[in-house]
Amino acid sequence: MFPLWYLLAPYVLIVAIAGLFVFFNVYHVAKFGLQSGLSLLVIAGYTLSFLAVVTISFGLLSTFDWSSTIDLTSLFRFSVTGSSLNSL
Repeated sequence: MFPLWYLLAPYVLIVAIAGLFVFFNVYHVAKFGLQSGLSLLVIAGYTLSFLAVVTISFGLLSTFDWSSTIDLTSLFRFSVTGSSLNSL
């Protein structure tokens, strides 16, 4: 039996890495970019779009029952009855 919540670990890792990228990008644009209203608009749009994607994906993922388990043998079950493997 395989708990489904194990599949959330890659999601959390990817979101954490993306959060670090957002932080570094915002820092570099604020520190080394042109200091103008357009620069602030780009920073706000970038940050808000990242937060929107994370919020929507979290909302979609929260609808599943992550405490349930799945039997991996039922996913990969196949039958070789009726075939003659000895003739090969």
